[in-house]
Amino acid sequence: MKTYFDKKNNLIVYEYHFKAKGVKQKVIYQFSDVHLTEYDEFSQDGERAFAIYQAPRWENMRKYYANAYKEPYGDAQQIPPLEHLKNLISLSKEGDAVIMAGDILDVTSGANLRALNSAVKSLDKPYVYVCGNHEPSGELPEGFIAKNPTQKIDLGDLLILGFNNEERIITKSQLEFLKENLSLNKNVIVAMHVPILCDSNRQKVEKLGEYFRLNNDNSTAETLEFIDVINKNSDTVIMVTCGHLHFNLESSLDSGIPQVISSQGITGSINKYVIGEVYE
Repeated sequence: MKTYFDKKNNLIVYEYHFKAKGVKQKVIYQFSDVHLTEYDEFSQDGERAFAIYQAPRWENMRKYYANAYKEPYGDAQQIPPLEHLKNLISLSKEGDAVIMAGDILDVTSGANLRALNSAVKSLDKPYVYVCGNHEPSGELPEGFIAKNPTQKIDLGDLLILGFNNEERIITKSQLEFLKENLSLNKNVIVAMHVPILCDSNRQKVEKLGEYFRLNNDNSTAETLEFIDVINKNSDTVIMVTCGHLHFNLESSLDSGIPQVISSQGITGSINKYVIGEVYE
């Protein structure tokens, strides 16, 4: 992995390269945790008041996480979340597909949804948008892409599978969706909000607490089987990518599959995955 600052888009880029047999080189961008806290002319008093209250709290939180995990935090990182989102989308247009790994909204308010829809209109690449704990799917309007419990982008020789796990569980239908797509014998990226805990990454992930992991004392049988199925398909699952932690973290599942967790989009952090059989 290499890290650099994209001056044009005001973004911190974490770039990863993954070899994948049979995949023509592709670039996938992924970001999470932008935490939009917007209000506009259509906002009612309560929504406006909450946004005004919440915005400075997230200014403090993004600074806390950046300092705690020794990530950049200067003037470039302190612009409003909506400006960061526009920049994240601008750079993402250079890729083949985009993963929005949850908590793009801080709450599912009308103003946040309007701001998001306006920003995403310019995105001319396929994308998955999985729910985070701040935007539970049950609160999203009908027809909104993140309301779907599963999503898929088919790039021919590469599938990107998105799973809503905002409640830190996997359902039976989501498990069947995973199995069905793995049976196609294509290379796969699994995208979620909450990262997976396994024996191999226990030292890195467990200490963060149950709130920050998929696999805990209350996990359903389907959740545990979901993790097991991913591990058993290390020949086709290229990687798992998540958000939620607000700092960049790399680890591996038990079978060696990389799990890459993006840092906070609220400071303009984005992951770039260069995937394929041959790359520079």
